[in-house]
Amino acid sequence: MDPWNLTANRIRLAANGLERVAGYGIVLKDGRRQQRIECDDAEDEICVYSYLNWLWSDRGSRSESHGLEWKNGQIEEDLLRWLDSQAWLTVGDEVPAQAVLDTESAAIGTQIDQAVAKLLDEVPQELHGVLGETLVLVLGWTDSDCTVLSACEESSIELAALRLSLGYYSRNAVVVHECLQCASATALLALRHALPPRTAKPQPPEGYGDSDENAIGIGLTQWLAFITRAAVEPRRLLSATIVPPDLPVSTGEQFIIEVERFAEHVIERLGVNPYLQRLTYCKDTHAPLLAGLAIEEYYVTRRFVEIIAPMLSKRLNEPLRQLMFRYFSEELGHEKFEYDTCVAHGVTLAELREAVPLPIHASFVDAFTLTAQLHPMGFLCSIMVTEGLYGRSSPLGDQVHRLTAGVRRLQDVTARHSSLNESLSHDTITRHALSQIAVINRREKRRALFALRLLLELNSCTWEDMATFYGSSPTLQMHGFLGSRLKRNRAPDVTPSV
Repeated sequence: MDPWNLTANRIRLAANGLERVAGYGIVLKDGRRQQRIECDDAEDEICVYSYLNWLWSDRGSRSESHGLEWKNGQIEEDLLRWLDSQAWLTVGDEVPAQAVLDTESAAIGTQIDQAVAKLLDEVPQELHGVLGETLVLVLGWTDSDCTVLSACEESSIELAALRLSLGYYSRNAVVVHECLQCASATALLALRHALPPRTAKPQPPEGYGDSDENAIGIGLTQWLAFITRAAVEPRRLLSATIVPPDLPVSTGEQFIIEVERFAEHVIERLGVNPYLQRLTYCKDTHAPLLAGLAIEEYYVTRRFVEIIAPMLSKRLNEPLRQLMFRYFSEELGHEKFEYDTCVAHGVTLAELREAVPLPIHASFVDAFTLTAQLHPMGFLCSIMVTEGLYGRSSPLGDQVHRLTAGVRRLQDVTARHSSLNESLSHDTITRHALSQIAVINRREKRRALFALRLLLELNSCTWEDMATFYGSSPTLQMHGFLGSRLKRNRAPDVTPSV
């Protein structure tokens, strides 16, 4: 990678004034813009200050209108290189750090307030009692309660998904987890309900820290969708009625057969894919259903290597370790295929950045990542959820091929990705992985099948929600913060080409 220093980053030095400050620092000023160069001690400070004065007086010029100006870019580049060589590297902010922190905290607080206000508006008054009970339940969850196995015990899809996402955020994005807890406590107080014991008074996090600020919007959108539906119209966790068998100790190869049989049983019990059902009757290449598939696949694929990443730090046996590193490297960069498909549907990068994934899609990735972190055996068995069962046909792929047949750009990008996946044989990774395990005990088998069962149902729900959102409008609408439908600035440009 490129070096991080003043020269490589092409830092533009302020040039209106020069001032020595306390703490062995020198401040370069240009109106409201300030940059601070830190020195190690007083001797270094004198040296740098003297050098800058000499440089500007000898090679710069001053004017009343522009202050100090460099005669040419080479002079500034020389100075940057000299500062780098002396390790006097720190350049301060144009805006004081506290002001930035206050702005970030205020923005987070506004988002939380918007989510709470919409929750109270969408849940009917007569159900506020149920809503309060749900919020108390959520606030009572600890990190140890938010695991894949504990989510399997939930009565509804919504509470299972929220429990999984909270478990993911508490381990991977603490700022987002704090936001969701703050939103739950704020909503509970708005209902004039006492907070549960040991629940802190709601306080938004102090800034984004190292977190992606978009993750907060995604997390609050998940929180709103799941809490609302859990209170108003929860979906029963169907897979809870499918009890994984108590299997005997066996080799990994024997477990392959048991896993695939169990997966087929769960898929059959979950029933028809509602998205595929709608797509089967679709005749329009411009249909939002088809573009929506590309959009949600882009969001999932963009995070897909994160799902595999926890496996890279596990102390796996050597063949398994090599397999996981290979899987990671082969998946790296695949979001480019889905992005190209979005572009072929007329969706811009700006639109993808403004929109957020459907809540259940985001939770599916959260759950898969959490499975890799907490239940490696469950992850190995569940790879087939995204990669497919070896030997099974892909009705969805057939329908996408049918609809894109007359549009070369769409056909090219979708065919390129599917061809690559076929050549990589990722639908056999579960077989490869389990065949490298000499023996698997009963407890590990059962835990793995519970994880597989839950992920299969979450995957089924992603298709259901995608059919509902993208199939409810004759024109493509993007899914925005807190479930809003974003207005598009341009119509899809999908002109058939021959």
